[in-house]
Amino acid sequence: MRGLIAICALTAGAASACPTADDLDGGIRVTAADGAVDVYQSMGDGQVAQIIDFGGGEVARNVLTQGVYVSRLAVEVDGVLDLQSVFETSYDRPPTAMAPPEPGLQDRFLTTIVSVDGTFKETQTHNWGPLAPLQIGDCTYDSIFGTVTYTGGDATILEEIQYVPALGLGLLVSYTYGSDAPEIFRLTSIEAVE
Repeated sequence: MRGLIAICALTAGAASACPTADDLDGGIRVTAADGAVDVYQSMGDGQVAQIIDFGGGEVARNVLTQGVYVSRLAVEVDGVLDLQSVFETSYDRPPTAMAPPEPGLQDRFLTTIVSVDGTFKETQTHNWGPLAPLQIGDCTYDSIFGTVTYTGGDATILEEIQYVPALGLGLLVSYTYGSDAPEIFRLTSIEAVE
């Protein structure tokens, strides 16, 4: 459940229909090959709401600090909040001190997680690579591939993220829980919400 992070961002000019950072106010929609639809929308003060519609009545409602750092995870099933799915994360520094990813950045955060089952500590290790093109449908963006490792919970979690600096968003492209096989998310389209 901790891996419902997913995020995105744009480079200069594929097509005029490709979203830009200005579209975050109204929302940016990203669709994956499995049919899941993510909508990202600015909440102000560096916070981004992420709503993921998995289909079948299951919807995640997350909050991402600086468009990439997960500060809240929650899932609703048929409009009812699943209390077991709610995780609130506090980082070891204020949001203004959490730098957006950049090529070559390595960072480590000590976090406190609060859930219905109690409070626990976790370490997040972020490693970001070089800038490289990312194709989503007809849109091409510069992105930074990164890995985020979560340790301290029940199992180690590994996420692979494509962070798009021009959008200020990170898109989840792979999620691995413990020794399970990775879940791969192939992103097929991106558009501004009308």
